[in-house]
Amino acid sequence: MDGSLYNAAINGLSDHNLFGNVDNNRSRSQNNTILHIAAKSGKLRKLNIKEDHLLRFLYKQNNDGNTSLHIAAKLGHLDTVKILVEMARKTDVEQNKKLLTMENNEKDTVLHEAVHHNHLVVVKLLIEEDPDLASLVNGEGDSPLFMAVDRCFRQVALHILNNALNYSYQGRNDFRLLVQKTIQASKLEQADDFGWTPLHYAAHIGNEKLVEGFLKKDSKSLPFSRNKEGMSALHIAAKKGHNAVMKVLMKRCPEVCELLDNNGRTALHIAVESRDEMAVKFFLERAMAFQDLINLKDKKGNIALYVAATIGDFHILKILTNDSRIDKGATNKDKETFVDIILSNKELQDTEMKKDKIQIEEDEAGCKQQTNEAESKEKKKDETQVEDNEEAGRKQFKRMVMVSLDKKKTYKNEVGFGIMMKDFNNLNLLVATIIATATFAAVFQMPDGYDKGLPVLHGTKAFNKFLFYDQLAFVLSTASLFLHFVLTQFGKLFAVTLFPVAWTAYLTMVSLCMMVFAFDQSIKTVILGEENHKASQDDYYITGNDIPILFICFFSFVILPSLLLAKLYATARRHEPRNSVRSPFGLWS
Repeated sequence: MDGSLYNAAINGLSDHNLFGNVDNNRSRSQNNTILHIAAKSGKLRKLNIKEDHLLRFLYKQNNDGNTSLHIAAKLGHLDTVKILVEMARKTDVEQNKKLLTMENNEKDTVLHEAVHHNHLVVVKLLIEEDPDLASLVNGEGDSPLFMAVDRCFRQVALHILNNALNYSYQGRNDFRLLVQKTIQASKLEQADDFGWTPLHYAAHIGNEKLVEGFLKKDSKSLPFSRNKEGMSALHIAAKKGHNAVMKVLMKRCPEVCELLDNNGRTALHIAVESRDEMAVKFFLERAMAFQDLINLKDKKGNIALYVAATIGDFHILKILTNDSRIDKGATNKDKETFVDIILSNKELQDTEMKKDKIQIEEDEAGCKQQTNEAESKEKKKDETQVEDNEEAGRKQFKRMVMVSLDKKKTYKNEVGFGIMMKDFNNLNLLVATIIATATFAAVFQMPDGYDKGLPVLHGTKAFNKFLFYDQLAFVLSTASLFLHFVLTQFGKLFAVTLFPVAWTAYLTMVSLCMMVFAFDQSIKTVILGEENHKASQDDYYITGNDIPILFICFFSFVILPSLLLAKLYATARRHEPRNSVRSPFGLWS
């Protein structure tokens, strides 16, 4: 389209000398005629006799199927709509068409466009011109009345109801029942296929005036109606975060807060699950009738605090834990506490709480600015009570966080200590087995003497000492193996402490020392000979050469390991909260 022609059209067809031959002169992208362009600006003026030939463009459609009247109605240009409607009166008969009922590519009429964009004055003009327009539906099956109610255009909907003779409430799916039952007030309690009443739908879209109107009509039974999921209008308003609707419901019918859905959840459970902080604060701070339901458990045994911990919403979790009325020590049906759920929630592992960097702002929940100095004393008392609850809850939350972090650290320490003890037991079992095998074999591998069945050195002092130490090493190592067996099979039936575990180590260490002493006596007997032993016939004590060996073995295998075990155990216990809980080793705190 020529630039000068386009400018003249956008200015309302101001220069009629330019419109001599414009039949094929359209915009390139949208295929708009000069009337389309003039309708955009809303500056279209009445045509004179010389310009009557432009009336044929009234019915021309662009690439979207829109006429110039569609564009004017969509943009809300009332004066332009009036001019185009007057022009259509002259030409409808000649063209055998009706401009007001023409549809675009979406099957929308001009009334659909006006309603869609909430242009009430244009809607009034179009319905006055043709009241039957309200009965037409578009390509999605939506009537103008349905579109008005769906978009919460209350004034537009009321005008259609009061002035259109033949309106349709047709709309998508079963949501049209909201429109139908809004008109038919006697059927407010009738539910659709999903169990939804008009009150449910009004709460869903957040129209508090419509909710209040329904409750004025019926406040005894209607608020208690529940859908197939067991959800009331209060549940739905809490799920969508419509605080104004919740306030109306609680004011008109406070008892509605006691309703539970099919899973035993209150409206607070739903608000937490939907991650709506304002709805959660509403039930905690403003809904006095809800105070005894804050710690109510659902069918899984979860209170609202546990739901927040499960979904991993840290902000709502902080709101709930700041309230001292919340029971933070309760358990659900899985025997899980609030701390257990936090520690097992992967979504909370990267938060400040899991990293031990939580800094609770002292004035976040308790310091609220006073915006109205003339508030009543009753309201000030309520606010003071809320702040006191939040302050007490905040302190309790800090303690809970510190306990949870301490338990996490203790758990890691105990796991590491348990792994170390398992490795130590395996090593001890291996050493005891080797000692028992070696000492057992040594008895039956002695060289035969002159007497049949007796060893060569039978009767010597050194040989007798060798047998004594060998037998003692075998008995002690076997006792250690037996104790391992007993602890493995029956340890879970009793409170297993460090005492029997330490005894297995001590038995193995002493048996190892005895085996060293037996080896020492065998060397002296076989290599040095009997003549080097000057001890008396009754001397069965350890010789001077044995004392250093005994000291080294006793220090290396008894004293030093005992000190290490005691140090590790003390380190693990230092990080454990001091409460009356039996430790993994059976010791009481």
